[in-house]
Amino acid sequence: MRRGVFAVLILMAGLMAGCSDRTELDDSTLITITGMDLADNGKLAVTGMVLDFNEESPSQEILLSSTGKTLRENRSLLSSKIGGEFLSGKLQIVIVSKRLLKAERLLPHLDVAYRDPKISNSALIVACDCSVNKLMDTKRSSQPILTEYIRKLIETGHASEITVRSTMQHFHYMETEEGITSSISEIKPVGKELAVVGTMLLGSDGKYAAHLSKEESMLLLLLKKQFTSPASFTTSIQDENHNKANVSLDINKAKVKVKTGYEEGNFVFRIHLPVVAEVVELEGDFRVGADKNQIEALLKEKLEEACRALIAKLQMNRVDPIGYGLHARAFDYGHWKEVRSDWGKAFAEADVKVSVTVAIDSFGVME
Repeated sequence: MRRGVFAVLILMAGLMAGCSDRTELDDSTLITITGMDLADNGKLAVTGMVLDFNEESPSQEILLSSTGKTLRENRSLLSSKIGGEFLSGKLQIVIVSKRLLKAERLLPHLDVAYRDPKISNSALIVACDCSVNKLMDTKRSSQPILTEYIRKLIETGHASEITVRSTMQHFHYMETEEGITSSISEIKPVGKELAVVGTMLLGSDGKYAAHLSKEESMLLLLLKKQFTSPASFTTSIQDENHNKANVSLDINKAKVKVKTGYEEGNFVFRIHLPVVAEVVELEGDFRVGADKNQIEALLKEKLEEACRALIAKLQMNRVDPIGYGLHARAFDYGHWKEVRSDWGKAFAEADVKVSVTVAIDSFGVME
């Protein structure tokens, strides 16, 4: 009997302790988006999108701005502008302007966020080629919660293979891993809506290096072995008899093979990309059944050309978002160690060749 009473008392004490530090939602303000930009005076300009659950608040979403030396200082400034307790544990998106990325490395600015155990490392990092305040203040034709709107844009864009998906945790890995350079999603206002426009690449110094279009982003994901669903590839083909056609493919399977070597002072990469695809559109002079082998050969040339152009662009900008530095380190650590401090430069000087094979498994239900 005494044991039963004692157990009940312990349970009640635990429940009371759990309620003692509770937060009243009506008295709280959640910051769900943090936008970071470079102010004209060189300081860090921060725009925060907060959800206000106070019944007296005229709007559920409130846009706040401040300028300070660090993200921590700006967070204190934003907190002073709102009523109620300021909670950062629900942060879902970090938006960074191209202007800031061209001037400074992003990782040090996020130091306070990585040290805060309440902030989830699953928050997405997104770049924009415009003012962060302008992007977050875009008057959309429909009015969904901006946080969910942007998150769905990125998730859908990544599922459609038109952009990467970088969480805070993965961004920290890319920034601290010497064998790869960072890549993050890029969005911008288009009319009264926001749109995914591709991928932004950062160099070994953590600063802006280049932009990839949606088509280039699809190839990047293929070569990164992050291909998860049918990816669309559209091109024009022409044979020696001047037969022409516009072709759209759904790439259903892709398996990348990388051979690594070291010759004459540079790393060597031989990349083979076999793909299995379905033709979803064929406008032109080719006959589907009779010309299948020829269509495959022409598509192989086009896909190889696109992949080689992407690799050339990466090398020109001294970036390696695919991670060939990881292959180099595993293959020849001795030579890797000599160039690890500036792998972007070493990759730019590497001998990289890409070969592609295309197998068409279907021309659709009406062949």
